[in-house]
Amino acid sequence: MLTNNVKMKVGLLFAVFLCFVTIGCGVNMTKLKTQAEQGNPDAQYRLGLIYLDGKYENIQKIDKKFATSLLVYYRADRSLRDEKAYELFYLSAEKGGTKATEQLLAGGNNNNGYANYYLGAMYYNMKEYVKALEHYKKASGSISTYKDADAKYKIGMIFYNGEGIEQDRKMAFEWFRKSHMTNHSVEASSGAVKSNPSLSILYRAANMEGNPDAQYNLGLCYLGDHNYEGAFEVLKKASVKGHIESQYELGMLYRSGKGIENNYAEAQKWLKKAAGQGNKEAQEVLNRDKEEENARAELRASGLIYFKQQLELARRGYPDAQMYVGMTYYSGKIPASYGPFGGYVDIMKPNKAEGLRWLRLAASAGQQNAINWLYLINSGKSPF
Repeated sequence: MLTNNVKMKVGLLFAVFLCFVTIGCGVNMTKLKTQAEQGNPDAQYRLGLIYLDGKYENIQKIDKKFATSLLVYYRADRSLRDEKAYELFYLSAEKGGTKATEQLLAGGNNNNGYANYYLGAMYYNMKEYVKALEHYKKASGSISTYKDADAKYKIGMIFYNGEGIEQDRKMAFEWFRKSHMTNHSVEASSGAVKSNPSLSILYRAANMEGNPDAQYNLGLCYLGDHNYEGAFEVLKKASVKGHIESQYELGMLYRSGKGIENNYAEAQKWLKKAAGQGNKEAQEVLNRDKEEENARAELRASGLIYFKQQLELARRGYPDAQMYVGMTYYSGKIPASYGPFGGYVDIMKPNKAEGLRWLRLAASAGQQNAINWLYLINSGKSPF
């Protein structure tokens, strides 16, 4: 006959045993991991729970070999554990695991990025493209880079093929570009290379079909890859077809001189075309240019007045004025560091002979800036 004290101890031990079974620690965890890797859906589901719920402390006491392999996930941030957990739920769900599917749906309802990514993959494989699109969009931007690039690529494919929705190739090309740029960001930072078909689809549509939307998005991909020559080529093709955003980007390339020789007139031409079709960014650039030109005109006007004042003083023999007059005649510029531009602003056609005459007069009176200018000029160096 068991005493009450013994009964209590037996009950406590049984409860502890049930606890270990419930959390998955009453089994050989190394074996469970092996079964999951071999594709056993039940093992995948149970292992996913362990990653998701964080039972490392208990596992460590039961199976140290497995705990060692798992430790990296518990020392990393929570997102790494979620990624592994929902991947296992997805693998189990693909084989008909209803509990794993429930876990994915629960994670999706809680806006977990990885749950939504794998729900998107599950529905995509089931050809339920509207649901896949919904979950891929929810996942985009909140998951690891490669998976994010894949989600954006799949969204692009749904729009590209019109799978369950109206076909929208313009939207598809935008998502292909986002996918490539997401994938490129990790390649640029880590040196890793992973195949992404988005760029090849854009390239084919841009160069073989001549689609201006594809040319524009391919051009942006090239800009992100610092392939300015390639960007200029495809953006020019789209621009002559009237593609507004391409005209803006082309104008900015002409301004920067990247991929093509700097050409302000061409830049203005394409920016005006884009602005004329309603591109706000192009109009903002043109407005700034206009404001700067007006400011330069005011600076030139005030600079000429100041120059004439200095010229009168120079004629009276003031060395500092002679230096200023000589500098202005020689370069045709006045200092503009106090204005909105910095550096110098042109106010006249240079007259080097007259400039040297005034600089020598100032230097002969000991004006140090004039002496420095003459030294640089005689050394074949620019004073600027």
